[in-house]
Amino acid sequence: MSTTSFPRVWAVSLLVVAADVLDLLSTTVTNVAAPTVVRDLGASWLGASYTLAMGSLGTVAGVAALAAFGWHQARTNRPPAQCGAAGRQRGRLRHRVDGLSGDRHAERSVQRRFARSARIHIRTNHGRLSMILITGGRGAVAAHLLALLLQADQPVRVASSNPGELQVPDGITAVTCNLRDPATFPAALSGVTEVFLYAEASHIAEFVDAAVTAGVKHVVLLSSAGVLNPDAAGDPLAKSHLDVETALLTSPLATTLLRPGSFAGNAGAWAWPIKAGRPVSLPYPGSHTDPIHERDIAEVAFTVLTDPHHQGRRLHLTGPESLTFSEQIEQLAEITGRPITVNHVTREEWKQEMADYIPGPYADPLLDYWQAHDGRPVPLTDTVEQLTGHAPRTFATWARDHATAFIE
Repeated sequence: MSTTSFPRVWAVSLLVVAADVLDLLSTTVTNVAAPTVVRDLGASWLGASYTLAMGSLGTVAGVAALAAFGWHQARTNRPPAQCGAAGRQRGRLRHRVDGLSGDRHAERSVQRRFARSARIHIRTNHGRLSMILITGGRGAVAAHLLALLLQADQPVRVASSNPGELQVPDGITAVTCNLRDPATFPAALSGVTEVFLYAEASHIAEFVDAAVTAGVKHVVLLSSAGVLNPDAAGDPLAKSHLDVETALLTSPLATTLLRPGSFAGNAGAWAWPIKAGRPVSLPYPGSHTDPIHERDIAEVAFTVLTDPHHQGRRLHLTGPESLTFSEQIEQLAEITGRPITVNHVTREEWKQEMADYIPGPYADPLLDYWQAHDGRPVPLTDTVEQLTGHAPRTFATWARDHATAFIE
């Protein structure tokens, strides 16, 4: 397979690269990799839409994915000769997306009803409003969660390893909290009673100590469904989340665990080959995942942060469908109006292509998981509906929400 057929960019999808990842890495890594993944890549949706789950893969894998993403960014500048055609295609796609997304009014209605019921719940279940700290403030899940808390008039503080780069509304405090730098913990946690936490294991013991000292009562951890696997402790892709869970569960802090499966936003890594008219390389195109929309994760996080009845629960979150990678690509093709082909590579070919970006200890568990679910649907839960009052959003909804990313 040619090296121009997008092997490295696929590493981003394989590692579930999120906008959130750089909030889990040190400033040094941020400076080396450049902050392209964290916000919105200028006007591009790509970086902002890569939802979390980076912590489930560990920092080493994160660095590898960032390197791959840097390669991807360097390859995305298309010749001027293609600009006219791209502009015409953007216009056609916008028309097509408008026609296929007639449920946008329904989506807004769901959001309004959710926000109204949340405001009522907060006011009737809290003697006083607590201060909530959102870590990983530049990520997609964090951004949606912040919007929900603001709609509900809930006091909130947003943390990031680089708070100066956050764009927050007037009156919202942005603080420094680098989960790999314990020196930033005390100030960020001062006056906080609840925390929305990303799973970074390197200094979790120090974070727990600082949280207890600051008077934090409740932590909502964005973990991973990978911890549910029988061999999670021996799997470096799941162990970092498992370590964070263990530290929190053995602490005095009330802990609620969110364990999402596959993020729908992983498909954003396919944007480059789709835009370039290249095939998407997949070692197991028939492997099933349970893609979940970042908005659903944020709404569940909002519910457990503002409703004390849910404290201490361990919540396995999935989307509404078990879909193969091929089925996801078919839906993207229908929604974007673009033909998309799949290049079915072997396991060893994929490992060789990814060797400079994904070390073997991380590549093998990914491949093993995909192989185990090749042609085998994954189990689904109704947890999102139980917690939010509506069915989880489909992958097609996610694709419509982000369709322009696949042409611009």
